[in-house]
Amino acid sequence: MASMIKDVAPTGKVIESHKLIMVNADGNNNKYWNVFLHDSGDVFKQWGRVRTDADGSLKTTGSQSGLFQCGDIDSGRRKMESEMRGKFNKGYEEVRVVDSPGAIPSVSNGSLKQAAKEDIGGCPEVQKLIEFLVQVNVHQIEQYTSLRRNASGLFGTPFGVIDLEVIKEARTVLDEIAPFVMNKDWDSSSAKDTMTKFLRLIPHDMGARIDLSSVFANEKKLEAESDILDALEASYQAVMTAPVDDDKDATPRSKIFDVTLAKASVSRFNRVKKMFNSTKKSMHAASRLKVSKVWTVDMPTLKAKFDKKQAKLNGEVWELWHGTKASNLLSILKGGLIIPSSHSSHVTGRLFGNGVYASDQATKALNYAMGAAPGQSRTGLKRYFMFLCDMAMGKVGTVTSRSGRFPMPGCDSTFAKGGNRGLVYNNEMIVYSTDQVNLTHLVEFEG
Repeated sequence: MASMIKDVAPTGKVIESHKLIMVNADGNNNKYWNVFLHDSGDVFKQWGRVRTDADGSLKTTGSQSGLFQCGDIDSGRRKMESEMRGKFNKGYEEVRVVDSPGAIPSVSNGSLKQAAKEDIGGCPEVQKLIEFLVQVNVHQIEQYTSLRRNASGLFGTPFGVIDLEVIKEARTVLDEIAPFVMNKDWDSSSAKDTMTKFLRLIPHDMGARIDLSSVFANEKKLEAESDILDALEASYQAVMTAPVDDDKDATPRSKIFDVTLAKASVSRFNRVKKMFNSTKKSMHAASRLKVSKVWTVDMPTLKAKFDKKQAKLNGEVWELWHGTKASNLLSILKGGLIIPSSHSSHVTGRLFGNGVYASDQATKALNYAMGAAPGQSRTGLKRYFMFLCDMAMGKVGTVTSRSGRFPMPGCDSTFAKGGNRGLVYNNEMIVYSTDQVNLTHLVEFEG
């Protein structure tokens, strides 16, 4: 049986690796344990506290390490698996990453920016818009989170780019964390279990001491974690995208963005501008903004789902405004709108259930894009965006109270009429399936 030796470098190439983590708030544990199997049969392991270098990668300087010289690959694999079982028995879990040795360099040409420009295409103005949206997305992440891009322009945890299924699971857990944060509960066993579960899925550098009340201090911190998940998902897409080279047998990458943007005609621009000016309200901060550009949006997959849903509901289609942050636009153009739960980190209000909220009063929706809605903070940008969309309303339930079940029994949508004392100041329309929404225009505003 091989004995561990220190201060000796392994020989050969890495052919398999595993990255483990243990997070325990009560024990102040935020520890990693990595193991590497080499084709020489050497098994090299490294362990320490999760800390990051300036570029966001795992800091291994000063960590402890050991080497087992097993002589051949099969013996080395058995030793590695034995060591891992010991760690699992102590509460470690494996971090599921997709950047195995050699993976990251292969995607340098498959960045989100390049993919967006290739998939969406369009005129030079559209290409400039895409560059801006990528820049805003990256700036938002690097300003408000600890993530940094690596040499290939990808975002990852200290362990690398995370598997997509892990990201999806982390979104669910983040929603579960929100009620604890709103109740200022960081110390109950349920809160600790939920928060440390998230930190095992998405490893963080938390310094010398774990302080859950700092990591998940408030809704703004939760929103930053949501931005991290968006960035990790984009990087996952890039990692899984095969670059196309001059080899005629190369497999083209799958399309990430199923959308076409085009500069609107003069007549369409004027119609959208007139619609905005006729529905804005001076009471809103957004009323000072002016329409600067209009793009038509064509998302064939979403449009097909919308048409099918609309035919089934057989009701009216309302043309409404939906505002969102500029940093959300790439995600929306990639997959359409989502319906977050009422506890999601980026939700500022869900008075009438979990659904897609819109309004026929333009500046009501545009306030959200500015960060001027209740519970939001200003974005600091000078460019703001809003979607004009068709919403299949089906049977509309007009509400007169904030209490009750939404949608109302037998209804497909909700209409909360503005000006109703004790209800809402502005009109709000809500649908409860994303298939009831078709994005038709992206409108840019300047102020």
